[in-house]
Amino acid sequence: MAGLVGRHALPEPGGREDEGVGNCLRNRREGVRRLVVATCPQQCERLVQQHRRVRGRGGDRGSRRGRRGRDHLRGRGRRVGSRGLIAPAGRHGQGRENGRKRAALHDAQRPGGGPVASGLHPIDARPVLAGGSKPRPGKGSGVTPNSPGSASPTLAEATKALNAWFEIDLDALATNVRVLRETASPATVIAVVKANAYGHGIEVVGPALEAAGIERLAVIFLPEALPLREAGVTRPVLVLGHSFPEDAEVAVANDLTLTVDTPALADAVSEAALRAGKAPVPVHIKVDSGMHRFGLMPPEVAALADHVRTLKGVTLEAIWTHLANADHEDDSFTTHQDAVVAEAVRLAGPVPMRHIANTATTIRHPEFRYEGVRTGIGIYGALPDHTPNPGLRPVLSMKARLARVFNVAPGEGVSYGLTWRAERPSRIALIPIGYADGYQRALSNRGQVLARGRRCPIVGRVCMDHFLIDVTDVPGAATGDEAVLIGEQGGDEITAAEVAAHIDTINYEVLASLNRRLPRLAHREGIVEATC
Repeated sequence: MAGLVGRHALPEPGGREDEGVGNCLRNRREGVRRLVVATCPQQCERLVQQHRRVRGRGGDRGSRRGRRGRDHLRGRGRRVGSRGLIAPAGRHGQGRENGRKRAALHDAQRPGGGPVASGLHPIDARPVLAGGSKPRPGKGSGVTPNSPGSASPTLAEATKALNAWFEIDLDALATNVRVLRETASPATVIAVVKANAYGHGIEVVGPALEAAGIERLAVIFLPEALPLREAGVTRPVLVLGHSFPEDAEVAVANDLTLTVDTPALADAVSEAALRAGKAPVPVHIKVDSGMHRFGLMPPEVAALADHVRTLKGVTLEAIWTHLANADHEDDSFTTHQDAVVAEAVRLAGPVPMRHIANTATTIRHPEFRYEGVRTGIGIYGALPDHTPNPGLRPVLSMKARLARVFNVAPGEGVSYGLTWRAERPSRIALIPIGYADGYQRALSNRGQVLARGRRCPIVGRVCMDHFLIDVTDVPGAATGDEAVLIGEQGGDEITAAEVAAHIDTINYEVLASLNRRLPRLAHREGIVEATC
């Protein structure tokens, strides 16, 4: 099994990847002095010795590096890659680039990253899955599938040595896709996967949505879409938010549909499409129908539509808007917004698609579905306020293992500020999750957690990495027991909406705040298929 040096997995001895790691060590002198190895200390020592031998060879390598540096300053060693990214050219530059790619496979902090591709969780360096040491070709470095021929682990097997994790129920996700497609039919369902798929993990959710029959996906900003392509998603992806003309090259190279708001952006997309031989590519225009965020007023929409139609490299595919009060009991403002969109279409001329409905409006108002609907939170089995459930199932569970169970005497306090003090002889349990994982500090002394099927109150302040619960009334609670922060246990359930109610917010914020530090285990009926 590979070990960790910094955030890098050590490969087998003697290979080119091994040499790449050695190069990385040579460029990190302080890192070499302070190696912290999770496993394989012999490999660590071998690489340190290699590092010392290379340093003793003298200045030959330095002179070559100096020449390459001078070439770079003259503008010769860099070119623009097919995705608009800067890539080094030439033999030496390609070697450096390959090294960076190998390092990126194990970088949990890069956009689209998660647990390292070796299957090791970057916090505690324990195997998340049995096998699965390499990403599937074309499926993205942030995803760890099972190795071909290896037995798929159960959730119990995959999590027995994890402090905390998320479980992503792929069967529930597929159910939600089916329910929403049936509800919206004949409109196309555009699945919104912004904010890391509402905290669920875009690298596993994107391919699962495509497999379940979703025809289109959407993100808010262009960089969010790139992990979808890296994960092998081929369906159209719409960028809903603001983009720059400089984004056009990357968007066209990755077959991303931009929402254009200026002639300059439309021109840039057209020119990029013509250069790439992909013309015409679709673009969308957003109407400011009364929410007054991103978008254009109807006359501006018409003017931009006229300009788009003069360009050879783009075609106007859709006009759309975003609804302000769709989740209110009184959502009558939607009718006004719909009328504004109708005026924009009248002025701009017919378009193949209009999409204004979100999850709430898709479920509540058939008259606003048009040719497309954008479902965000509903895809994940959560509901907006004042919205009936047509059969959606929660997709995400947030779980941890009790890291410590101990006694607290009456009058003693716990956590920062000692804001909670025991009024009786108490049993307290430590949960290794904190606000750094997206579990809000505002839940201090408010929220609840399920342990052995019983609700346990949070006591004291939620810290960056931990918080405490009172398990006095939970017979037999012990270190290693599974605790549920969001999800079901023992016939009870804590939903994202319940967590939100404790801190006067909405389930959207609770889910979207869940960050990437904890691994996400995507499973079907308890059998893990991938992690990210």
